[in-house]
Amino acid sequence: MRITVLARCALVVAGTFLVASAPQAVHAADQVESITLSPTSKKYTFDPGSTKEDSFTILNDGEVAYDFLVYAEPYSLDPVTSQPIYQGSKAANADANTWVSFAQTRWHIDPHQSVRVPYTIRVKDTASPGGHYGVIFAETQPQSSDTQGVSLGRKKRVGMIIYSTVTGDLKPAGAVKQIQIDGYQSQTPLEASVHIENTGNTDFFPTVSYRVEDVFGNTKYQTTSSDHIVLPGITRTIPMSWDQASWLGFYKVTVSTTVLGNTTTQSSYVFVAPQWFILLVVVLIATGVVYAIRSHQTRRR
Repeated sequence: MRITVLARCALVVAGTFLVASAPQAVHAADQVESITLSPTSKKYTFDPGSTKEDSFTILNDGEVAYDFLVYAEPYSLDPVTSQPIYQGSKAANADANTWVSFAQTRWHIDPHQSVRVPYTIRVKDTASPGGHYGVIFAETQPQSSDTQGVSLGRKKRVGMIIYSTVTGDLKPAGAVKQIQIDGYQSQTPLEASVHIENTGNTDFFPTVSYRVEDVFGNTKYQTTSSDHIVLPGITRTIPMSWDQASWLGFYKVTVSTTVLGNTTTQSSYVFVAPQWFILLVVVLIATGVVYAIRSHQTRRR
């Protein structure tokens, strides 16, 4: 009986090994499809009526060949959420896409190859001074299956943002609208944010510093960033966070923001603790108060 059980176990193990080691058929959908655009943004300064010839590169580091289309759309940021808005943008300065043209809009790229895509920017003679914005997209196109069964059934697109400034009466203007540091935070990461308003007609890059200190004044985390662009007519929210904060701790958070040469700094103390810990403390305090009252009443009797 024991030999029979061992034999059955050996057959199961052997069968599992044979299935695992057998060659597996690779379906077409398992092959990697990839599209990368470089660079992801370009910044220009133009005179009204000027023309610029330029290009970007599409890289296919996947396993599937495909066709792709190139086209331009408006670009702006939502004034509340700071999220990108493309085709539906109604911002007056989201019009740089109308200046972009392509000699060729449909391209083919093979696996592990790159393609240089040229384009032309023709600025209108009537373009107003200040910032104008758009985005160039490259979008893969579905193909019918070939002799090997390889096909693309969905579209992917990547984009390059165009930040352009038209010369003339430029009016850079903006300020820090609010620095938000919540004094109590129930979980990590330890967060803060700054809201920056652009009231001018051209974009700018603020410098934002974020520092966290412990109760003894020791710096636990510090970072400085100058890579968030603020477009004209919007208030952009720039978030900051530190994910190494303790689940229970007391910190001093300092945010310093420089906008067009003017610096605003704000510091606040932050208590980090989960809500269950706060509830536990409240229950313990309430229990202690009740116990003290009853003890006092008992002694009076």
